Amino acid sequence: MELKANYLIALYRFTHTATVQKALENGLKVIVWTINSPEEAQEYAKKGADGIASDKPDILKGLNT
Repeated sequence: MELKANYLIALYRFTHTATVQKALENGLKVIVWTINSPEEAQEYAKKGADGIASDKPDILKGLNT
């Protein structure tokens, strides 16, 4: 099956490291939602997520990748 997708947009709890890596290897941008803790935001930034959706956007300031 061939999909013409540009993004993987998934609930973070179901987006494991291997899923992020596979999506990136296949040229997809990865956006995870809804992350509301600084620790989880940092974790997904390190995994390589291109975007993070949050109800608390202030936790995204200063993320280290």
